Amino acid sequence: TDGFVGNGVYDKTKFYKKYNAEFAYNYIKSVYKSKKSNLFDNGFPIIWNLEFLKINNGMICCSVIIEKEIIDNAIKVATNGALDKAKDTASKRLKSVTGGLMDNLPGI
Repeated sequence: TDGFVGNGVYDKTKFYKKYNAEFAYNYIKSVYKSKKSNLFDNGFPIIWNLEFLKINNGMICCSVIIEKEIIDNAIKVATNGALDKAKDTASKRLKSVTGGLMDNLPGI
């Protein structure tokens, strides 16, 4: 997908240039050339990988399709991190209340 370039509220009777494909195309091409990259030699790739995006992130404000597995993994990492932090916080608070008396009890 691409964004439209214009001013004001969208008007379906007006013509708008597509941001990446028309308005900024030559600039984007020059960015890849200046980085000595051939990733834009044939225009925009069908799949935008990390190497392509590190040079110029054209996904900002665009619709993007991401594999479900990537989203699932990100959720797992975030959830596991939050659980670890919660366990650590609970352990520190319990220790402050008990003065460390419960440190050697199994399961606590």
